[in-house]
Amino acid sequence: MQRSFAVDTLLVMVFTQRRLQHALSVAEHAHFGRAAAALHISQPALTRSIQALEAELGVELFDRIRGRVVLTAYGEIVVRRGRALLRDHEDLRHEILLLAGRESGALNIALGPHPGAISGFAAVGRLSAMYPKITVSAQMHTRWREVTQSVVEGKVHLAILDQSRAQEDVRVQTELVGEHAGRFFCRPGHPILRRRSITLADLMNFPWVSSRLPPRVTALFPAALGRAGQIDPLQGDFVPAIEIDSLTQFADVIAGTNALALVPLIIADLALAERRISVVPVIGFEPRTRYAFAMSKDRPPSSLVNAYMQEVRAIEAQTMKREKVMLREYPGRA
Repeated sequence: MQRSFAVDTLLVMVFTQRRLQHALSVAEHAHFGRAAAALHISQPALTRSIQALEAELGVELFDRIRGRVVLTAYGEIVVRRGRALLRDHEDLRHEILLLAGRESGALNIALGPHPGAISGFAAVGRLSAMYPKITVSAQMHTRWREVTQSVVEGKVHLAILDQSRAQEDVRVQTELVGEHAGRFFCRPGHPILRRRSITLADLMNFPWVSSRLPPRVTALFPAALGRAGQIDPLQGDFVPAIEIDSLTQFADVIAGTNALALVPLIIADLALAERRISVVPVIGFEPRTRYAFAMSKDRPPSSLVNAYMQEVRAIEAQTMKREKVMLREYPGRA
């Protein structure tokens, strides 16, 4: 049964989608019984499906060793290429349905706290209005390594996260989409506002409110972090004393406290207009958030992903116009 075949032959053979899914499930569970249960079919039916696929290819895909099922060299190729083929099949279906106005598929997006608050979630609303039959899962994430891994594996169609983090994974391609000035904020009447000049070291005397900050920002911090927060020893991120992912709620968090919030200026637009917060001018420190689209290099974006990206770009362009006005009103430096 073991006859050689070219890898390219695998790409042009016509497999049933069901048989490929069966093979991938066996590979995932390393057990026919567990794979059959996950697929909601009987074990004999699964065995016959795998045998039919092996007969079609002319090779064995699995070995049975000490009660476990392991991939042969041929099986490893089928699993690797099979995942890509199934993804391509699904993408093709979505492309056709989208063009025909009958798109009813799903889009999975991972967002960092900054892009989520500024443009990511707003773009979901616009996309949904354009294609009301689609379903979208837009989740906030701070564990960037898990996000990039999900992008590579195809579990997430697109991520928007800190550019420096996204670029650390060579399997991911990035496109800078957002760059915004950050500011420190406090409640009106905060004691730090009595100072004539405020340095970054002065801010370390108070708890900080923000999302996690990447090492490119923390490299600018003084050695003594005081009450502001601490450095994650594994990832090098700055973990503030009060860590929040929903940055749009920062004004509520600092109200009535001496905590200081570090967030993009544009997020504070409404709270500043309502005079619920004050800008803390700091000497020699003006952080910026930079986030990027992150996609797998091995998988071109679908029409649906491209449509979402276009909406994000449009919102970012509008945001930058407003931010230019705000930068003149709130220069941020003492």
